Order: sequence, then C-alpha cells, then structure tokens
Amino acid sequence: MLSRRLRDAGRGNQSEVTRGQTQADTLAADIPRFIARRRVAQYRLARLLAKPVSQLPPAALTCSKQPKLNQPIPVGDGAALLRAVPMCVRPSGSSHRRRRRSA
Repeated sequence: MLSRRLRDAGRGNQSEVTRGQTQADTLAADIPRFIARRRVAQYRLARLLAKPVSQLPPAALTCSKQPKLNQPIPVGDGAALLRAVPMCVRPSGSSHRRRRRSA
C-alpha cells in the first residue's frame, strides 16, 4: 500500500496508513454484496425469460449496466392475466356490497 511505503520512507504518518487500510477493507467487504446483487439480477432475468440461468446469453452474464427496453414487453390480454391470478381476483358483487354495508 502506498501510504505504508510513504510512512516507512518518513514522508507519511500512521493515521494515513490506518485510513487507507480502513478504506481498502471497507471496499473489500462490499464486493460480496455486489456479487450477490448480480446473481439476483441474473435469476430475475432468467425468470422473466422462462429459462434457467445456465441458458442465459453470455452477454447477459457479463454485462455491467442495466439494459434499457426499446419497446414495451408484450403481455397480451392484461385483464385475462389478472383474472387468472388468484390474488388479483375481485370479490363477487354481492359479497363486496355486504362487506361495505357492514363496515
């Protein structure tokens, strides 16, 4: 480390060495978090493409920037898609009205 060599040569002090070492340790500790974020992004992309991560294009595994869409992703009939998802189904009219009155 440069600050250590400067200190040993009499041109720096211990506080600069400590500060530099702390900064290097902090940056090294962040690396696993960034690797994990990249893996999560790969899994999300694989889920979006309905492929396993091993079948993603090599460029997708090595990219360093988030891609931008040139056009919206087609989803087909959005209303039918929402009706098919159980969590998105609205209550039937009669039970919905009953809940409103009782509240």
